[in-house]
Formats: sequence, structure tokens, C-alpha cells
Amino acid sequence: MRIKPIEKPKAIFLKLVYWITKKQYGKVISPIKTIYSRSRPLLFFGKKIIDTEKKVKNHAQRTWLWDNPWKGMKIPLPSEKVKACY
Repeated sequence: MRIKPIEKPKAIFLKLVYWITKKQYGKVISPIKTIYSRSRPLLFFGKKIIDTEKKVKNHAQRTWLWDNPWKGMKIPLPSEKVKACY
């Protein structure tokens, strides 16, 4: 049994999310209609991931962050990691 997408949300926040995705992609993508419209914490978690990826500037930093997720962004990137990627 498949989960039916929510075409017209009742919540104002979800209406805003639908409007933003329609502006960005030309339509409301199905993960937002089916999964994120039913679970707001997942929607906020996805937003946090996107914001974190925007803060990380290059591939070397992104690779280092995913290899060491508990280190966080406050520790500087080791130079040997940068040299290894180039």
C-alpha cells in the first residue's frame, strides 16, 4: 500500500513550503507531498543538512566533515587532508 500524496495542505507552514518548492522546481516534488508533509521534524532536518552543506565551501572540507562527523565545523581542516584531495 502506497502513501497518498497530500495535494492541498491545510497548515499555513506547509502551504508556504509548497509555494517555495513550486517556485524553485516548477512543481511540488513528491517527497515533500508524501513524506515531509506528514513529518515536520524531517522537513527541518533536511533544511539543516542543506544549510550545513552551503556553509562548507569546497569538496575537501565536505569530505573531511563526512569522514569525521563528530568533529564539527569549529576544528580547522588539516592541511594534509586538503593536499590529498588535489
